[in-house]
Amino acid sequence: MEQKFENLSYSEGSSMQRPPLLESDYVPFTLSKDRKTRIIVPEENWSREHKTDVGKNYQAKLVIFNALPRKEYERVFMLKNTKDIWDSLIVTHQGNTQVIENKIELLVAQYEQFVISDDEKIDIAYSRFNNICSSLKALGTIYTNKQYVRKFLRALLSKWRPKVTSIDELKDLEKLSLDELIGNLKVYEVILDKGEEADKVKKENNKSIAL
Repeated sequence: MEQKFENLSYSEGSSMQRPPLLESDYVPFTLSKDRKTRIIVPEENWSREHKTDVGKNYQAKLVIFNALPRKEYERVFMLKNTKDIWDSLIVTHQGNTQVIENKIELLVAQYEQFVISDDEKIDIAYSRFNNICSSLKALGTIYTNKQYVRKFLRALLSKWRPKVTSIDELKDLEKLSLDELIGNLKVYEVILDKGEEADKVKKENNKSIAL
């Protein structure tokens, strides 16, 4: 049974900002012989595949429009093709190809130069590291889990060397998740903090004895 689309019409979105939605306005097309000109296919000549594509386009537009606040909607509502809408949003929020490449280069540099300072807690360091990795992932640059784990271990200072060595020896880094690593390091961080506190008390006691 063929599905009809000519009665699809929407006046409001369902989001809290309720942007108005377009009437059905996307129609299939073919390319001219030189592949430079779009030729609209009349509705009476639509194949089943054409109708399926039209339906998918409407559904995709609804998903995007219902998720957009009014300002964003007003920027793209004249675009008929869902891909054009998506591409426009990407350029608006991420920039064009050159801007994206520059962002990736900057983030890769931050990833490669990532280090953890002496007084920085593991949670804070992980938050910084995760922000860099998430930003790279959003721009299409993804490292393996093993690379993430090794990078974070290399960013630790020398006082962590015994723990890093034991993890290298006992853990299969292919299977060790970054979250599991952070949990492991936080336990060792407590041990380091207690050791540093004990050393501090010992030094103070020695000073008192000397006086």
